[in-house]
Amino acid sequence: MWWFSLFPWLVGPCAALAGIVTWKLTSGRKPTEGELVKDFAVALGLFLMVSFALTRSEFIRSRFDEGYQAGVAYLEMPVHVALREHRPDEWKPMEAAAVQAFDAQVPPKLVLEQTRKHYLGLARKMMGTAQGGAVLAYDEALVPVLDQLRASDPARCVRMAWPQVPDEPFDPSPRLSPPVNLAYEQAVARLVAENTVSAVQGAWKAEAGASLTEVQAGLDEVRKATAEKRGEAATQLHTIAVAEMDPVAACAATSELVARTLKLDPRVARAILKQLLKG
Repeated sequence: MWWFSLFPWLVGPCAALAGIVTWKLTSGRKPTEGELVKDFAVALGLFLMVSFALTRSEFIRSRFDEGYQAGVAYLEMPVHVALREHRPDEWKPMEAAAVQAFDAQVPPKLVLEQTRKHYLGLARKMMGTAQGGAVLAYDEALVPVLDQLRASDPARCVRMAWPQVPDEPFDPSPRLSPPVNLAYEQAVARLVAENTVSAVQGAWKAEAGASLTEVQAGLDEVRKATAEKRGEAATQLHTIAVAEMDPVAACAATSELVARTLKLDPRVARAILKQLLKG
């Protein structure tokens, strides 16, 4: 707890105040040594309790407790707001674990890293049943993520796009600019908010779908165009072989493929991207 981390700094001032109070209470009389110790202990205990109450107050913690500040910011992150509103059963254990970690003075950066590394899996899980607008918004946010990862960590870029590539969950945010990272997290939040759970709330709307012929034609078109620009790498995307490819080439081809798909008819684009990128 935050107060216990402050205890070495608080006990001295509290002891000084307790000494002053004891001196004031016993001035004008001759107390025994036992009475002095008792009065001092009572005063010290009182001041420590007051310091505990003050340092646990929202007013103090919101200004001086970094863990408390991080916890408040954690609750306001887009994905967490969406989970709290639309998937409370999944949110409650996450919230409890985070609050406990912040209160135990676990570095906020570590807590956020442990949380953010699961966003990709969450997005893939939601993509298959999310509304089409949310799917397209996610993939529009994904393109700049892939482009920035290609420059800093192309292997993670490939992992970010293709579920066929085995890897441990990871947090991409340290490798992204703040605007790109925020846009990505907002897109994940939208996938959560516009999932089938919305049907229970009366917000789900039937969407016009593309035929299998339209989807296949669109997929052939973007694959051909991507191969013409990016070469052989484009023909092996969405297969297990992508894990063995040069990550720079694979990442460039992936970004090209997603960007070109987004230019198709929205019905066709969302069907292709769901098929390719969902987990």
